[in-house]
Amino acid sequence: MGEPIKSHPKSEDPRLARWVAAGLITPDQAEAIGAFESRAVEGQRGIPPVAEALGYLGAAMAVAAGVAFLGQSWSDLSTAGRGAILGGFTFIFFAGGWAVHRHPDPAVKRLTSVLWALSVASGWGFLWVLMPVPSHGESDPRALEAGLGSSVYAAALWIRRRTTFQLIALFLATVSVGVGAVVAGYQNQETPTYAVALVVWILGVLLLLLSWRGLARPVGTGYALGGVAALYAPLMAGEHRGAAIAGLATAAALMTVSIPLRRTVLLGLGAFGVLVYGIQAVLWYFADSLGAPLALLIGGVALIGVAVLTVRLLPRTSSRPREPKSA
Repeated sequence: MGEPIKSHPKSEDPRLARWVAAGLITPDQAEAIGAFESRAVEGQRGIPPVAEALGYLGAAMAVAAGVAFLGQSWSDLSTAGRGAILGGFTFIFFAGGWAVHRHPDPAVKRLTSVLWALSVASGWGFLWVLMPVPSHGESDPRALEAGLGSSVYAAALWIRRRTTFQLIALFLATVSVGVGAVVAGYQNQETPTYAVALVVWILGVLLLLLSWRGLARPVGTGYALGGVAALYAPLMAGEHRGAAIAGLATAAALMTVSIPLRRTVLLGLGAFGVLVYGIQAVLWYFADSLGAPLALLIGGVALIGVAVLTVRLLPRTSSRPREPKSA
């Protein structure tokens, strides 16, 4: 019973020796188990962190080199030259991700997502520079046209790999379409900021709804991205009472829906929005009558109440077990 385990360079496990000594398994079985586990560990061995870091470093260096080069000679390049550079970056980033996109290692998957997101960004720039510059006084349709092309490209990549970076790239390309459509719609007129803000707000809310229905994946990214867009949109409209009230209402809505959805990210975004827009609203409505210090005091007391409410709600949203998704 106490016969030692056969020598195997990768199966020397003290547990196997104890099991053999106790008569639970034979030395041959211990040897077989050790060899099997060694092969399993080798098969699961991930990409070294240095390899992933080198991939990100290479992408960052390529972007930095491109920015430095274009910053020095961009004005001297022809339209074809600019398009060739941005088109080259688009292809390089895509090809780099495609070359390893089937690799099962999580690090490689993350690297692929980053490269493809950069490909969408450079693709947007590629389409932008190829579009004719509008004449003086005409509306600029380049954001719309570049957004349409890059959103189709981003959607194809997102369908192929539904990751955080692919969803971000797709959403930003869609925002370019929406904002570009608004700008193109105001022929020979200056585009009002509230119109752009309204488009961004609508797209943010739409992404929240799609995430709620499970159509925008990853769902957590969709909630976070949609919430940020909806909260940021009123700031784009400028500092006035309507923007402050719209932002405050959006923040309150995010906090409200975070409870049934059990999404702490929405609760946190809503609390932050109440902080920002609550101070704006108090200053707008009460600074003239009460004075700025007293108005800030009232706003501070109200925000303390919001903080207490957030703390009380947070354990409920995070401690409840999530219900299984219906098929």
